[in-house]
Amino acid sequence: MIFRFLYGLRTVSPFVIGMSSVPARQFIPLNAIGALVWAVVVGTGGYLFGSALEVVIGEVKRYEVEALLAIAIIGILVWISHFYRRRKRTTSSQSSQNS
Repeated sequence: MIFRFLYGLRTVSPFVIGMSSVPARQFIPLNAIGALVWAVVVGTGGYLFGSALEVVIGEVKRYEVEALLAIAIIGILVWISHFYRRRKRTTSSQSSQNS
């Protein structure tokens, strides 16, 4: 019952198995074992991923203020650059029109 772990096959496989010659007496226990294994694997994987994510978020939280300041400084520098380029463009276009 490996089809539970493969995306897409999980929805189609029960129909294909039902249309084939696999007896229900054999399919039901194998399906239950596959469901149990799938639930344990996915549940454990989610738990471990969540634990790892908590560690990463804890590390990010330590540098939260510094990251916010860096983003703010970069934003201000981009705005100043845009402001001076726009001002230079309008000044040069006005001087060329006056000539």
